[in-house]
Amino acid sequence: MSAQLLQQMQRQSVDQMQQVAQGYQRYRQASQQKRQQRGSSQKAGNGGAAAKLARLLWQSHDMRLLAPAEQGVQGGSHRPAVLIVPSLVNRAGIFDLQSDAPEGSTGDPGGKSFIAFLQQAGVTPLLLDWGVPQPAQADWGLDAYVQQGLLPALAAAGQWLGRPPALLGYCMGGNLALAAALLAPALLSRLILLATPWNFHGGDGLKYGQQVQAIWPWIEDQLARHHQLPTAALQLMLLARDPMAVMDKFRRASQLDGQAWQDFVAVEDWLNDGVPLTAPVARETLQGWFVQNQPAIGQWQIAERPMVAAHLTHPLLLVVAARDKLVPPASALSLADDQRNAKILMANTGHLGLMASRQVIPQVWQPIVDWL
Repeated sequence: MSAQLLQQMQRQSVDQMQQVAQGYQRYRQASQQKRQQRGSSQKAGNGGAAAKLARLLWQSHDMRLLAPAEQGVQGGSHRPAVLIVPSLVNRAGIFDLQSDAPEGSTGDPGGKSFIAFLQQAGVTPLLLDWGVPQPAQADWGLDAYVQQGLLPALAAAGQWLGRPPALLGYCMGGNLALAAALLAPALLSRLILLATPWNFHGGDGLKYGQQVQAIWPWIEDQLARHHQLPTAALQLMLLARDPMAVMDKFRRASQLDGQAWQDFVAVEDWLNDGVPLTAPVARETLQGWFVQNQPAIGQWQIAERPMVAAHLTHPLLLVVAARDKLVPPASALSLADDQRNAKILMANTGHLGLMASRQVIPQVWQPIVDWL
């Protein structure tokens, strides 16, 4: 390698690192300014969803089931209805990212709010907000979240609507939604799973499972110290999984402007406002799912019953992100094995692109509405 080429590579590396630093600093300033402008008018983590869905249908601990405030959607209404289930590690605000966007901006090809889009499309959205684990939930595992959280919320939704709603789960929320569909099929009419991992050794999942096993003593130390898995530990694990991707997004962010920049800030704010996992949930997911691959081999149990995807009886829509690095397409597509009721929707986006990308409406949201 010539000295001239080496110098050129070094200059490019320095330039890229400067762009990463500029992008990160720019985001921090924008995020701080946004928080100052918002003040304390919104409950942290709920975003604008609490305003759009102001009717409280059910509550337990910090968990809430929210529905539209307007009258007349329940009872004999023929509007399709869908109960949305987020992951346990992230806030429910992902479904209403740009809550402070101008009125009517949800019609933009970029999409600002899944909840607002559903309402405009004639669908009644309901949202299960998991909140933050309370001290009384410290020993909760996935079984408790399904049986004492999702199933009562689903029953309350059906009672308010006068009929079973469709159930939509995003990422880990999809696993919980699948369990609810198997345990209480009469409580829902249809099942939609967005980027839901199932075969955790599909794609590059086996490699990540080996990485989790290698750092398991550190994870157990975190659980012993905090009696839960803190958000900082979860973010560190995600960073270690693909550090170059994190650097690349901030490098590209330094060049963004306009709505693209506002969308970037909204997504980053959501990512940085995570939720800790209870110790039992951390062990069940990280050890049981990622390391042992229990869902794919029929060993994941809820209510002492194996959760077998092939036993689903509802119409099923699988939404898979073709460029997903968190949930490889092979992992999500395994849910269609031996499943005659499944329709597959492949979106040309990444994991977060299912809720925040320029083509999210035509590629993801509108097809979901059409299927409902």
